[in-house]
Amino acid sequence: VEDVKQTGDFLVSLLPLLFMVPAVGLMACWEQIRSEILKMILLIAVTTVLTFGVSGLLTKLFHKGGEQDG
Repeated sequence: VEDVKQTGDFLVSLLPLLFMVPAVGLMACWEQIRSEILKMILLIAVTTVLTFGVSGLLTKLFHKGGEQDG
């Protein structure tokens, strides 16, 4: 457990670095992004819902398949 905790703490300490670069990139391109932001938000929302739906349906399908074999 201590090895996992040590590795987890290390990875968590890297998170700000991993998120800083994309945030700076977005700020640098804000003038280009601003006119399209509503389209981007809508696209992200729709694809997120579709991903949840497809994942749920596939999980349900695979779960039913496992019951028939067992």
